[in-house]
Amino acid sequence: MIAVEFENQSTHLIAQKYKKKEPSMIDVTIRRAMLSDIPDLVEHRLKFLLEYQPESLPAEDYQQYLIEYYKDKLSSSQFVAFLAYAENQCVSSAGLLVESYPPKMNQKNRIQGTVFCVYTFPEWRRKGISKKVLERLIDYSRVMHIEKLKLYATKMGEPLYRMLGFLEPEDLAMELKIDGAN
Repeated sequence: MIAVEFENQSTHLIAQKYKKKEPSMIDVTIRRAMLSDIPDLVEHRLKFLLEYQPESLPAEDYQQYLIEYYKDKLSSSQFVAFLAYAENQCVSSAGLLVESYPPKMNQKNRIQGTVFCVYTFPEWRRKGISKKVLERLIDYSRVMHIEKLKLYATKMGEPLYRMLGFLEPEDLAMELKIDGAN
């Protein structure tokens, strides 16, 4: 079991359900990422890619690209990430890219999110930390009126995502890779 505490006052109401603490629980703090957390976000993204796509080593300037990406996105309302800290280190993270779409006939706004880079250090897995990080991300999505979350699941993460309510999309998803867009 995990005790979770939030550092942002704006999340006070959501935090109440995570406040219970038991003596045998791991002391974990989950909070929203800030610009000062970019090194942790970069580290988690790189570890995720090296673990799940070891055949595609990142380009030499990839780390700098990630720093610029996170700096730009965290400064806007397009991206939010949640981080879990235990024993003075960031042990788990999840990012959410927020997208706005034109409204349908019966909606005022259509906001959807893509969850990505859900990563937990191997030695911290199977302790419920990713679940708590994702629950926090889902709670944030509710507060922000995000109507739908999507993600691309790894085999390891799929049972967790299903437990949290993620399902295959109702719509037939298609994609087109554009030549020359790397």
